[in-house]
Amino acid sequence: MKKITFISIVSLALYMSACKEKEEIDSEKPVFKSVKINSIEQINATSETEVITNESFSAAIELSDNIELSQLKVEVHENFDGHSHAKIAIKAIDTFAFNEVYTLSGKTATKTINFWTNSNEVQNGEYHLELQALDKSGNNQVYVVPFDITTP
Repeated sequence: MKKITFISIVSLALYMSACKEKEEIDSEKPVFKSVKINSIEQINATSETEVITNESFSAAIELSDNIELSQLKVEVHENFDGHSHAKIAIKAIDTFAFNEVYTLSGKTATKTINFWTNSNEVQNGEYHLELQALDKSGNNQVYVVPFDITTP
């Protein structure tokens, strides 16, 4: 009888300590620390960056999360209709576009993507660089950078 009581007490103690060690719930979204187009900071920018046709340009993205990053989705699409990203309404026309998903890990990450604006394929106008960061818990953060493509 003493053996059963001892086992019951130990089992109860282990159960109670396991209940106290609940897994931390991650409710914080990832953070875009820096977003640059051709070395020009875009976070809190006061004017749109201009990209020249038939030249390359780069987007350098630095992000972080309180626990662990998972993915970065990078999309470039036209903004000829002045659409809002609350409800994305992209027309199917022949313009410069890009759409890739990159796997991330750790609490911080940096990603640089190079683009080429071939003048035979690119229409001048307003575009969006849309970034979506996702952490391991499924929290996501979206950041949209407007920019112009022009021919000199």
